[in-house]
Formats: sequence, structure tokens, C-alpha cells
Amino acid sequence: MMRILLLSIGCFFLINNAAIAQQSDPQDKGLVAWLKRLDEQRKEKLKAGQPLFTPFAAPSYSPEFQFTFSGGFLYTFKTDRADSTLQRSSIPFAFGISSNGSLLGSTLTTIYGPQDRWRAYLNLWYRDNPDNYWGVGYANARERVKGEAVTAYQRQWFRFNPLFVYRLAPKIFAGPVVDYNFTRATELSPGVATDADIIADGVDNTNAGIGLSLQYDTRDVIQNPYNGTYLELRGSTYGEVAGGENSYRAFRLDYRQYHQFGALRRVLAWQVYSRLVTAGAPWPELTQIGTPFDLRGYIWGRFRDRAGSFALVEYRHMLRHRRPNDFIGRLGWVAWTGVGFVSDGYEDHLGNAFPNVGAGVRFEVEPRMNIRLDIGFGLESNSFYISFNEAF
Repeated sequence: MMRILLLSIGCFFLINNAAIAQQSDPQDKGLVAWLKRLDEQRKEKLKAGQPLFTPFAAPSYSPEFQFTFSGGFLYTFKTDRADSTLQRSSIPFAFGISSNGSLLGSTLTTIYGPQDRWRAYLNLWYRDNPDNYWGVGYANARERVKGEAVTAYQRQWFRFNPLFVYRLAPKIFAGPVVDYNFTRATELSPGVATDADIIADGVDNTNAGIGLSLQYDTRDVIQNPYNGTYLELRGSTYGEVAGGENSYRAFRLDYRQYHQFGALRRVLAWQVYSRLVTAGAPWPELTQIGTPFDLRGYIWGRFRDRAGSFALVEYRHMLRHRRPNDFIGRLGWVAWTGVGFVSDGYEDHLGNAFPNVGAGVRFEVEPRMNIRLDIGFGLESNSFYISFNEAF
């Protein structure tokens, strides 16, 4: 696993600096020169509010996809270049091909409007991969044994999930959210084909919903906060409109807080999250805990039910203040611990707990924007991740 981590950083660094090296003076060679030229160019662009484009290519590993080679880019910009206080918008995109035949692509876009009067977010996902389904509920997640005859199937999944919020007060935003998704399950193993929820909901599911998000946000930088608080309350209604096939409602609460220790780039962050769906939600859209964005270390989809929650604490430590031409100043590490719960209703939550711990490496590609490499551990499970920005 450590070889994969080091190779990931190396591949990313080489791709990221190839263009810079081609422009360098013949006498100005080597790693230090690359970093120097890169920092000088980025400093000028950042000062002018100009866009920055950062490509990457790196291997990774996870239990869902096994060995994966991913490529993509991070594009950052300002909607108003003259506004020095406006955060930079970001469009990260990644596409990967894995050793088990998986195809996956995603973008988690964040755009800040002029004077930060509005914000737009877009979560766009596509996956076509061998997957596993344990069934609904905590007992199935713990008792069913992962295997070709019990949990295996092929999953094709698409999600289009934009959110637009408008500033109502200095720290309060509200606006509509749209969710359109579909799941297609094929090549079902006997264990999946005979599952009661699969039989009831079917193997092809399309869901369309619209809702409202209310946010309180004092974070200094959304992609990588050092200080501040974030609280979101969201409710959505799904129905037989725009191609939807199921009628249900979904509610969620997301609370995050960040505390920086003095002027050092060392941050303690914690998050409490809960989501509940009503009767009628099909098996692909039940609440899932144990994803690349919360309790990293579990196979995505192992723990699912109508109600799901988790609590997570993470310590983030950059090695030192970033200085020009300083490779060490780009590096950092994190460590976290958390606990998750799934159940049919909140009355059974506390008895259905599962733990999580993990650690990771950070490499700063732009100020306050990191590429993250994490390894997490859960019950009989572990996962390795590579992505832009923090998990939360």
C-alpha cells in the first residue's frame, strides 16, 4: 500500500510539472527548478486572479475497484478577478479505469458568484463496475459474507445533483437542489437475485427529486477550511416526474466545525451527519454510510438502511508554512476516527454501531487545495483513496 501511495505522489508530480520543465532554461533543471518556476507562475496568476489548470495522473486502490489508474485535472478560477476577497471556484474532474474492468468518472464542482452573492455546486458521477450488495440493514452488513455467490453483481450508476444557493444574510444561504439518478443491476449472483428488496424494487431504478437547502456557513475556505462552522438542513421530494419511478422523501442534517491552532496550519475538524428516507425509497437510494467522504475504510454500499448517521473527528497537519520553492511546505498528513450507525428508524441506532480509523498524506497543488491520499480501516475492511480536496 505504501508503494501505491508514493507512486501516486510521484506520478502526479511529474505530470503536474511536465509543461513547466519544457519552458525552463536549459541551465535551469531539476526538481528545485521545476518547483521554483511553477511557484513563480502560479503566484503571478493568483495575484491577477487568473485561472489555473492542474492535470494529474496517478494509480490508486480500493476494494470496490481494486487497482485503478486515474487521470484528470483541477481547474480553478474567479468569477470576478478584481475581487481579492472572493474564493476561487474549482472544477475537479477525474476518470479512471481499473484492473477489475470498472469505469468511473466524477466532478465535485464549486462556483462562487461575484461578491459571493450566490454559490453553485454540481456533483456528477458515473460508475460501471463489479459491485457487492449485502442487503438492507445492519445485520445483513455484518452477517453476510462477501462472495461471488452471495453479494456480487454488476452496477451501472449515474447521478446528476446540482445545488444553487443565494445569500439571504451575511452567513446564511438557501436555494433549490435537484437530484436525478439511476441504477442498473445486472449479472446478479444467487444471493442478490433472491434478496427481498431487490425483488420488490427491481434491478432498474430511476429517481428524480427536487428540494430545498438551508445553510449557515462561516468557513474561511470551503474546499479546505481552517476555521468556521457549517450547518445544512436539506429536504427533498422524489416522485414520478421527469422520469422518476419512486415516490419518497429524504431529509438530512450536516454539521461541521473547524478549529485552527494559532497561526500554524494545523486544524482539528469534526462532522456530525444524519440522513433519513421515508418508505418508498428503493434499495439503491437508501442512506449509505461508509463512503469516500465520511467513514473511509468500508466498501461503499455495505451499510445501508432508511436512517444513517456518523460522527467523525479528523486532525490535519501541514508540515510547515508554505514558502516559495519549498517542497516540504506542500506536504502534510491527517488522522481520523469515527463511528457510524444504520437502522430502519432512529430508535435502533445506538445498537447498530461500526467504527472507523484512518490516516493520510496531503500534497498542496494550489494554496488551500490539496490532493489527498487516504487509507481507512473498518470492521474486516480497508480502503485506499486518492482525490482532490478534503473529505469534508
